[in-house]
Amino acid sequence: MSIWWVKRKRLSKAALTALMIIIACTAVFILRKNSEIPGSGPEIKVYFHRSKQVKAIPLEKYVIGVVLAEMPASFEIEALKAQAVCARSYALVQAYSPSDHPGRAHVCDDPNHCQAYVDPEKVSNAWRVIRIERAVKATRGQVLTYRGELAVPYYHSCCGGRTASASEIWNRSVPYLTSVTCPCPDISPHRLKQFTFDVKQIADQLKIRTSSRLLKIEVAERSASGRASKIRIGSYLVTGAAFRRALNLPSTFLTITQQGSKVTVRCRGYGHGVGLCQYGANRLAQEGYSYQSILFHYYHGTELCRLAY
Repeated sequence: MSIWWVKRKRLSKAALTALMIIIACTAVFILRKNSEIPGSGPEIKVYFHRSKQVKAIPLEKYVIGVVLAEMPASFEIEALKAQAVCARSYALVQAYSPSDHPGRAHVCDDPNHCQAYVDPEKVSNAWRVIRIERAVKATRGQVLTYRGELAVPYYHSCCGGRTASASEIWNRSVPYLTSVTCPCPDISPHRLKQFTFDVKQIADQLKIRTSSRLLKIEVAERSASGRASKIRIGSYLVTGAAFRRALNLPSTFLTITQQGSKVTVRCRGYGHGVGLCQYGANRLAQEGYSYQSILFHYYHGTELCRLAY
């Protein structure tokens, strides 16, 4: 496979050599063969978690299916292009990593584990498919890299105004997954949502044994981006992530107010908040940003590289 740089400075000779090795290895490990469809790239093995089947899908068709499932087709074309690059890069990173899926599949269609996917041939709205195909074709073969290695471009629906760094969410530092400002609240339906719970309900969901309905519940600690990293429930301390999962909240970008046994939680955004914010990307595209600029905004220090197939 040959490569060419889309934007920004060229890599050093050592970094370029490293990237070429990685790309060559990826080509071997994916499915050991290219698709029979010209220009569609190597095949990706996808585990469908509901039917429990594994299917081999040409990479570019897989990317179309992911973008169809992960981002509204009504979004700006530059935002869709950015999403396509993220989907393709993520798939190749997974293909190069040890598999934990049945049948040694590279990815699955469960969005809670990998990326969502819908078969483009089963989508009845032809306009949606054509629009997504346009975005994917415009970025064919393009992947995101950092210092000569494939980047893992995590993404989410809406960050609430500022993305989170990988270190504050997953306790591991990733140079290109830092916290950045984002214009998503201007257009996102997830700018602010409110939920009301009973203290006992919260305690039960978190498996905290107590007979009291008057436990004080409050944010005990916030991360650098402003998200709740620790929640105090009486004498107990839980992580913001655990609190979010237990109550099925959209995000940890939240505030808590309490009156007696009633607790009100107000959340901003939707998702873990790391990497590309989809609504923010759409807003940037509306303001005239290219997909390259959108990607470089959310993934600092990265480069775009194209695989030739």
